[in-house]
Parts: sequence; C-alpha cells; structure tokens
Amino acid sequence: TGLHGTTYGMNEGDHRAENIRVENGAYQFDWIGPEFSECVRFSQAGRHNLENALAALALAAEMGMDPKQLAPALSHFAGVRRRMDRIYSSDRHLYYDDYAHHPMELHVLIEAMREWHPKKRLTLIFQPHLFSRTRDFLTEFAEELGRVDELILLPIYPAREKPIEGVTSQRILEGCPIGERSLAEAEDLLDLLQDKKPELLVTAGA
Repeated sequence: TGLHGTTYGMNEGDHRAENIRVENGAYQFDWIGPEFSECVRFSQAGRHNLENALAALALAAEMGMDPKQLAPALSHFAGVRRRMDRIYSSDRHLYYDDYAHHPMELHVLIEAMREWHPKKRLTLIFQPHLFSRTRDFLTEFAEELGRVDELILLPIYPAREKPIEGVTSQRILEGCPIGERSLAEAEDLLDLLQDKKPELLVTAGA
C-alpha cells in the first residue's frame, strides 16, 4: 500500500525548499510548510547538506516547534568538521576541507564548489584512502578528479592495508583528462601552495 508520512524535498513535499539561491556565502531559500512560509539562510555548501537541513527543520516543526524560531536558528549552525569545512576565507582566497574519499563523495563536493564559487579556479588536493578502494574505483576517481581546474595528488594513505602492486596515485593521475595535474609529497605542500597561491583550494580524502 506504500508508505505514509510527512514528506520533504527540493520544490516538492509537505515541507519544501523553494527559490533556492546562493547569496553572500550562504544558501537562501523559502521553507514552505503546511500553512506557513519562512525565509531561511543556511551557510553550508552542497545540495545534500541543504536537504539534510530541510529534513531537520521539518522534523522539528512536526514535533511542535515554532517555524519562526527554527528558521533563524539554522543560520547559526556552524557545520561539521571535515564536511565542506570552510577553513579560510578572504576577498582573494578560499580554503575548504572535506573528508570525501569515494568517487561519489568527490562528485558531490566538486558540484558544491562549482555552485557556490562558479567564477573561481578550483585547485583540489586529494589523498586517496586505501589501496583496495583506489584499485576498485580507479576509473571513477580519474573521471571525477578530472573535473577540477588543477589537481594535486598525494600518495595513497594505506590505513590498515599493505600496498597492492601497480596501485598508485600515479595511476589515477594518468587517467585524468586535465592538463594541470601533479603528484606531491605532504611535506612539500606548503611550499607548493606558497608558489601557486590558489584562489579556491579544497583538500579532500585521508
């Protein structure tokens, strides 16, 4: 017979986000609920984060909390460490850090950066996590990482694994369809960044 309950979503559902836009470093949207409408500001990048925020708003409202108090409260949410974590921001430079270590997570991360900063050149530093994951998603990693403007790859972080012959960051690099790509050691990164001075820097992975 199907599931019954309260729904939420982007432009659809009992609780929905409409007129979504990025303004002054944050999402602005209209939260349309049963018999109410509130303007909301949410300062975390990524449509997946926006959906999670809407779910939290809907749940709290359904439990009886006042939407007029919930909407401004969300603007104070500082986010979660290493999840679209804005580390530094100025007129010329931005730096985000994210734990993305799977191709789909990288896809979402890059999409969010493109949406929030469409005019900025995106430099991504990525450290693959696990030899086995790198082997299993070698093509997918190369495809997703090839969507940035400049890619810097660190050696694979092994965690609990032993090296797998032929599985290296170089293999990912060879499959990336962009010209500006390179390998680096962690201890060389500060000097490298001092030289490049990227306007939009994102670190991801291990």
